[in-house]
Amino acid sequence: MEPQLAALALVDASGAPIYAQAYDPGLREALPAYLQGLLGAVVRQLTTVSQLYNDSRPVIYKRLGGLVLFVVGAPGENELLLCDIVAAVGEAIGTVVDGVYTPEVCRDNYARLCVALSQVVDSGYYLSETQPELPVEKGFVQTAVEGLRFVVSTITN
Repeated sequence: MEPQLAALALVDASGAPIYAQAYDPGLREALPAYLQGLLGAVVRQLTTVSQLYNDSRPVIYKRLGGLVLFVVGAPGENELLLCDIVAAVGEAIGTVVDGVYTPEVCRDNYARLCVALSQVVDSGYYLSETQPELPVEKGFVQTAVEGLRFVVSTITN
């Protein structure tokens, strides 16, 4: 099984990394420049959570106060899984910094931050007991049958 993540990074508004970990050997050397490019794309965005595609890698980012969290997936990785990882990592960071998302607070709590993030992601693998499920599309016949059952149960009650 291949790792789900290529990199995980928390950067401040200037692009200086507070926490940056590359799990893909090809990305390790280029991670600082890669993060600057991602931050440049994010600055132009108005949303707080979104996705980008860079080098065929899906990237989900989330703004946390004055910080930006980047989760870089392995090529072809499922974006729903990456969104789940962003939510888990964001919650872990929020717990460590008590909701005060500033570079100073993160640097003061760096050891706790590293421990919390290692509880969520280890060597590029997401440590979760539940995987996000994709919604199943229902066919016309199945939808019609469920609708008919609803109408019949409403009439008989």
